[in-house]
Amino acid sequence: MQHLADRATYTQLTEEVMQVKHLADAKHKSIGILQSSRETLKQKISDLSARREALLAELKDVDEALTQA
Repeated sequence: MQHLADRATYTQLTEEVMQVKHLADAKHKSIGILQSSRETLKQKISDLSARREALLAELKDVDEALTQA
């Protein structure tokens, strides 16, 4: 009887360990994706910041033209 109970407990623990391993693998994969996309995101932010500066300069020129008109 004890052997059957031990075997059932072992099976349950094995299943729980596998679930935790799958969860850890999924999290590790997600972290890898985030780390690999970091440089792309930094470049996009840099590009958008440069575009913003250009648009602000253009807006300033337009405001000056309107003021002169």
